[in-house]
Amino acid sequence: MLRQKVSVPREKILEAATRIMRDPQIIKYGLLDIEYYNEEGIGLGPTLEFYSLLSSEIRNLPIWRKTADSGLFPAPI
Repeated sequence: MLRQKVSVPREKILEAATRIMRDPQIIKYGLLDIEYYNEEGIGLGPTLEFYSLLSSEIRNLPIWRKTADSGLFPAPI
């Protein structure tokens, strides 16, 4: 399977993920190698960090209703 290298700004993870998902040239490869602007390193480490940071950003969106056991459910409109 082919890999696609993508450079993203660390400060705008959610916007970068949205750009990646909308670009058919990027998502057709299936595997991403993430690198951050003005930083050294590419491959598994930065890519896993990208997904971790992205999940934190998504978790903080106001579309979720948090429960007592830290679970997330879609918030009613």
